[in-house]
Amino acid sequence: MKNILYYRYSHKVWRKCFMSLDKLINYSVGGGVILINILTSNIAQATTFVFNTSDFQFNSPEDSQGYWSPSFDNNFGGVPFPPSGGSPNGGSYALGEAFNTGTNLPTGGLVRSFVTFDLSSLADTITSAKLQLQRYTSSGDPIETLGLFEVSTNALTLNTPSGANASIYDDLGTGTSYGTFSVTTSGPSTEILEFQLNANGISAINNNAGGFFSIGMSILSLDRPNNLSAEYLFAFSTSSGIQRLILETASSPSVPEPSTLLGLGLLGLGTVLRAKTLS
Repeated sequence: MKNILYYRYSHKVWRKCFMSLDKLINYSVGGGVILINILTSNIAQATTFVFNTSDFQFNSPEDSQGYWSPSFDNNFGGVPFPPSGGSPNGGSYALGEAFNTGTNLPTGGLVRSFVTFDLSSLADTITSAKLQLQRYTSSGDPIETLGLFEVSTNALTLNTPSGANASIYDDLGTGTSYGTFSVTTSGPSTEILEFQLNANGISAINNNAGGFFSIGMSILSLDRPNNLSAEYLFAFSTSSGIQRLILETASSPSVPEPSTLLGLGLLGLGTVLRAKTLS
């Protein structure tokens, strides 16, 4: 005779109550009742925040972005570096070597740039941050190294063009690093480049939540002196492009209720179903 595997129950062969997870599920097994209280875990999803340089304009109609040079006026500007702000042709965040637009040869001037974000609405703790910028026009080595840095200059001063300023220029490329990135100098001008900020950048964002947060940008791979094609990134950029900061919080599961832990513990104490073999 074949062995027959069967389950003995005190009431019904199978008695299942399909209920919502915040209700009780009862299994009647061998005359005893194991009560499992399964509660909804209420796992919080990660939240994404998007901030743009256009959220607050220090020099309307220009977004909160621009450049500084130790040698030429960012208020007057000129091709290919238009006024850094306060002009319909402004809003450039170009950086690197100033150049002749006819020959693409460097003219001797150096530029570093910045973007500023209004984080007055940010109250959450951030765990991830990435900066997105439109490529526009680039030149130089096939790959240039871009450095992102902390900025100690206050946001109002930073976004108010006032001519050449070696101190602010230095500020945009020194201090705490938010990351270094390899950037190709070829690609469509409309391409959006993405830079993941490191732990220093995330910490700085959390420290500046509720206020303004600026990022300095500097090309770290400039070949000086340079008699070949000028090295630069984001040339001919304006306020009409994409300059945004994307922030995320971490998922935070809620602490299970004691009754949940008890129920799961009972489930693991023994075999729920008892199988017997008859011959």
